[in-house]
Formats: sequence, structure tokens, C-alpha cells
Amino acid sequence: MGIAVRRAERKDAKVLAKIIVESWAAAYGNLLPKEELEKYLDEEKRRQQFVRFLDQEELIFLGFVHGEPFGFIFGGLEHEEGDPRLTSIYSLYLRQEFWGQGLGKPLLEAMVTSLQEKGAKDVRLWVFEENKRARAFYEKHGFVLTGEVKKSRFSNGAMEVSYGKTLI
Repeated sequence: MGIAVRRAERKDAKVLAKIIVESWAAAYGNLLPKEELEKYLDEEKRRQQFVRFLDQEELIFLGFVHGEPFGFIFGGLEHEEGDPRLTSIYSLYLRQEFWGQGLGKPLLEAMVTSLQEKGAKDVRLWVFEENKRARAFYEKHGFVLTGEVKKSRFSNGAMEVSYGKTLI
């Protein structure tokens, strides 16, 4: 299929911004209040955000299919409870036209491998409770509900659920 995954670089900030904006609009249009969602759909603000992340050497992997960028994953060491072996996946987004094609898997694998190389023993993430597509994806790849639930920062009180996976 011609899939490649590599660590994102500063020069990728614009494509990362485009992917997240397109994905947020497609995935969260029915989950979040429109006026709040629109605050997250400014590509230039998102590009600047990614420049900062990449300048700080955050762990972001960008995926390509036949040379075309399709998605990214962003994660890192969380240091929960003082334990540097506990890590998080902050986001995984694919352009909508690539949903359901198995392309999230190579991104997830790249992140998990990188976290394991850094000594991680466990990875956690948060997903909107109503985001059935994302939840099914993580469950398919061995993530299990931790039992933790929190109210999102959005005014509609959208709930988020936590998933975890042991890496060792």
C-alpha cells in the first residue's frame, strides 16, 4: 500500500495543522458546540501550535500513503505519580478520506514502539465517550477502559473516558 511513518519535523507544522483542523471538523461536528469547535479550526493558530510542539521536540509521528500525508499521532512521557514509565497518547487524527482503511495502526505502532524504547510500561489516553469510531479503534488494538471518566472543557459537558494499555 506504500505506507510510511516518520517523526514529524518543524517543516511539517502546516500539514499537521491541516490534518487536525479537517479531522476535528469531521469527527466533532456533532459532538461539540459549533461556536466552540470553530475556535479549534484556525489552521494558522494550529500551525503555530505545532511549531512550538516540534521546537520542544515533542513526540509526533506523521503518516504517508503513496507520499501523501494521511494522519499523525502525538504522545509522550506523562510522569504521572512521579513514574516516568507512565505515558500518554494526546491525539491521533487522520484525514477523513483515510478513515476505516487501517492507517491508524501504523501510527499507533510507531508511537508505542517509541514509548517502549523510552522505558514506558503503560500508555493512557482520553476519548470522547460518544466517539464510537475512536473507541472501537483503540479497543481493537488492545486498549481497555480504565474506569476513569471526566467532563470535557466544552460547555456541553461532553464526557471523556480513559483507556490504557500495558506495554511490557
